[in-house]
Amino acid sequence: MDLYYEAQQRRIPLSPVSTPADVANNRQLLARGFFTAVQHPATGRTIHMPGAPYRLSRTPWRVQRPAPGIGEHNIEVFSEIGVSPDELAALEREGVV
Repeated sequence: MDLYYEAQQRRIPLSPVSTPADVANNRQLLARGFFTAVQHPATGRTIHMPGAPYRLSRTPWRVQRPAPGIGEHNIEVFSEIGVSPDELAALEREGVV
């Protein structure tokens, strides 16, 4: 941390890089109740994930679902760029997608 503070004093942009474990155990994030528990639909297990990046009294933020699984939204995404369901199926069979 001394290096970080010295860099700030000298107006040098420097920042520590946190590991996932560092973030998960960050005392300030824990004290703020930043993390939220969500039940994962595929496994049924409770997972802890980042919560509200902000807090507003009239429109409270909430997690509606966990992050999508790999390929979960392929049909929607590929259809928006003009790939037909048959073309997508062929790409999946060929291992492209």
